[in-house]
Amino acid sequence: MHYEMNLKRVLITFMVLLLLLLLLLLLLLPASLGEAWATDELVGAGTADDPYEIMTKAQLEKFRDIVNGINGETENSAACAVVIADIDMQGKVTRAQISAIMHRFCEKVMK
Repeated sequence: MHYEMNLKRVLITFMVLLLLLLLLLLLLLPASLGEAWATDELVGAGTADDPYEIMTKAQLEKFRDIVNGINGETENSAACAVVIADIDMQGKVTRAQISAIMHRFCEKVMK
């Protein structure tokens, strides 16, 4: 009887830990899938009506290259983009700052 109670406790503890692990994986899965599916290619036409959708550091750098006509990209100083995900820039720039800069840039070009 004592052995059966200890076995039940062990099984219940194991099941609870397994459920917590699964919950943690489910919480982390969307973020990791988004990063895995993200490509370095820009989606969109780069216009005010169809801006580039930026979700990675590489895409942001490519947008910079297009706007400035550097690193082999044809210059398009009228290009517009929208940041659709948080980008890790090693603490240099935040998503809000990037969005504000792009918004001001597109407004300036459209005037």
